[in-house]
Amino acid sequence: MYGDFAIKTYGLCIVIGLLTGLWFIKQDPVRKKLGISFETILDGVQICTFFGILGARLLFAHETNMPLFSLQFFQIWNGGLSIQGAVLGVLTSIILFSWYKKIKLFPLFELAATYAPLMQAIGRIGCLHAGCCHGQQAQCIVSIVYTDPESLAPLYTPLLPTQIMSSLLLFILFVLLYRYRIHFYKKPYITSWYFIGIGIERFIVDFWRADQGTLVHGLSYQQYISLGLIILGIFIGYMVYKRNESI
Repeated sequence: MYGDFAIKTYGLCIVIGLLTGLWFIKQDPVRKKLGISFETILDGVQICTFFGILGARLLFAHETNMPLFSLQFFQIWNGGLSIQGAVLGVLTSIILFSWYKKIKLFPLFELAATYAPLMQAIGRIGCLHAGCCHGQQAQCIVSIVYTDPESLAPLYTPLLPTQIMSSLLLFILFVLLYRYRIHFYKKPYITSWYFIGIGIERFIVDFWRADQGTLVHGLSYQQYISLGLIILGIFIGYMVYKRNESI
């Protein structure tokens, strides 16, 4: 903070995640082989960023009963973005961008799915600082305690660091997908594994999160979305397999 000017760590992490992802995309050797220009990617990123943030905020507002398009709704720098909402928003924007630019859709999906977990992993560090997406109360060696009055988490209460759990799992997913893209890019299963991976990550971590809301048959709203993402990933993988078999 400098006088009346303050930089929110949450927003800073989102920007760092986006810039890091863009750097990797610019260096991506497969993108260059496919002839997708970086200028085209930059155009797409602007649209994806808008739809991603909108989707993330809308789903978060739905989960927390936040009034839509209120002043609070637009204060995203204070935290409160749903990664799953962001995924759905970006998915929609990529489809629209591909149609508008007349670019093959699946190579864009494969490119975005490779680096999305890295950007999400960095974004989760922002969640840690903001206090959102925190875990349940637990007195253990890995528990963290928030003392900042502006934190979204309960103060002076030991909480499980589910943000760190999520960040680590997403980073591992990124490493696996990145290695696969470099060595097996001609077998386009990255999009499939991405949806399966983020579905499994959130399904597992949600058991320890404090913001589960109302449970239905022992599972949270987000866990049902996670199961849907896993099924979507399996379906995409099956379609890719059938397409390769017919060639």
